[in-house]
Amino acid sequence: MVQHIGIKAKINRSAKSLTSFDKVTTITMGTVKLDVYSLLVINTQTFMIIDKVSPYNGILGRP
Repeated sequence: MVQHIGIKAKINRSAKSLTSFDKVTTITMGTVKLDVYSLLVINTQTFMIIDKVSPYNGILGRP
């Protein structure tokens, strides 16, 4: 998917532990910062990249 949207060069390769809602741990392949556009706001967000199929398009969280 990363190749399809042309962001491969923007990936910061770093392995981090990510635990899902069912307490299964996955190691991330890296992170990428992308601009998220809303009605009147453009905000840069950091997304974690994993090599698994996810039922979610994105997960919103807090630090």
